[in-house]
Amino acid sequence: MNKGGGADMVVREPSGSRGGMFSASSISFPAALLIDYRASQLVKNILTRALDDK
Repeated sequence: MNKGGGADMVVREPSGSRGGMFSASSISFPAALLIDYRASQLVKNILTRALDDK
C-alpha cells in the first residue's frame, strides 16, 4: 500500500547443509510487526517453519 515504493521480500528454502533465509528490505518492516497482523503472521509462519525443520 506504499504509493511511493515498497520493499522486496526474499525467501530461500534450506538445502542440504545450507540454511534457509528470509529478508524484508524495508526500514519500516520491524515497526510494522507491532501494528500489522499480516506482517506479524508472516514472520510467525517463517519462524515456526524454520524451528519445525530442526
